[in-house]
Amino acid sequence: MAQIDLQLDKDKFLNDILNMANFIVSDVRGYSRYHFSEFLSMNQISDELYGICIDDEDILNLKPHLVNKLRKSQDSEYDKFCYFVGQNTDFLYELFKNTAEYFNKINFVPFNFNDCIRRFSQEDGKGIILDFYSQYSDKYYNIVKRYFDENRIESGYELGPFLAAIFVGAVPIKSGYIFTNEKVINSKFLSTIVHEFGHVIDAETFTFPQQKTLGIWEDALLEIPSTCFENIFVQQLTDKRIDYTGGLLLNNAIYLDLKESSEVLLETLKNESYCIDDEGDSLITTKDENDQEVEMFLPFREPLIYSLGNLFSLYFKELEKKDKVAFLKAFNNIITSRKEDSLENLICRLGVTPQDFATLKYVKSDIEENTMKLKKRFNYHS
Repeated sequence: MAQIDLQLDKDKFLNDILNMANFIVSDVRGYSRYHFSEFLSMNQISDELYGICIDDEDILNLKPHLVNKLRKSQDSEYDKFCYFVGQNTDFLYELFKNTAEYFNKINFVPFNFNDCIRRFSQEDGKGIILDFYSQYSDKYYNIVKRYFDENRIESGYELGPFLAAIFVGAVPIKSGYIFTNEKVINSKFLSTIVHEFGHVIDAETFTFPQQKTLGIWEDALLEIPSTCFENIFVQQLTDKRIDYTGGLLLNNAIYLDLKESSEVLLETLKNESYCIDDEGDSLITTKDENDQEVEMFLPFREPLIYSLGNLFSLYFKELEKKDKVAFLKAFNNIITSRKEDSLENLICRLGVTPQDFATLKYVKSDIEENTMKLKKRFNYHS
């Protein structure tokens, strides 16, 4: 009953890969590293799924200058990400210091009772996702429905141990595909797909129509659209009694990730001599148990983009509860301005001050309430 069986339209998928390759070769409107990297991702997936792929060496032979252009593009994205971090170091340090201290203060407890998460039939799961997005606009609903109708989702695809799902798409095909590790359809799977549909909506209402070339590496706010809808969806699982306990547990998992990421980021941001490498890790100088200076790598970019996404999403969730229209306006303003505007100005569009944002002023009660409900549900005593 709970097994997932979602498969791509193979012919459509292969044709889209061919169109992306032709777009890069023809160079009619220009291309970015985003176009090429997404082509490479889809091409690799095609090889793994069907044993069919385009030789990317053929493209590079036809475009010998492409390698240098892509390298310059990659360097530019790296520089822009580092510039964002440099411009906001003090604010980010204060934000993650307060976040880490807050979770320690309330003695936050992780609840790993995944067996208590509810399972659904595939049809019911699809209906829950469609009903969720129908609350916000016909456009969102129709985009999500099209991905189901056109078989743009592949389940049970082996992404690796640390990935639940990915979205791949690009301007040349004006659409994309979702791939997920998940093989069982439950509330966790639904929240994962809702997360990826946040990326889809971002791409299909903002990136593709406006032909934006926001580089994936440079975009420190990349995860805001996806975590926004994921956080709201998980909350509604509890509030609407779709899966009361599962919603509490999935919220708890989001908060745990925020706690752990904040602690890791703080280690970097309080270290004056850190630098970020081209893999997104930070190299810091610290002292070992013998008080000797040592260098070590810590993950940086990934915890940063997901933490910022989740922190923005906690405020989106509060705004959505009060006024769906105001929420959508703030959401669209932020995702469409994130390349041009400052971090603090984007925070102000949530209707909160940067200082209140940095202290989690309006969202602490939700975290504490969720934790209390779980303690009561599982009869937990510290």
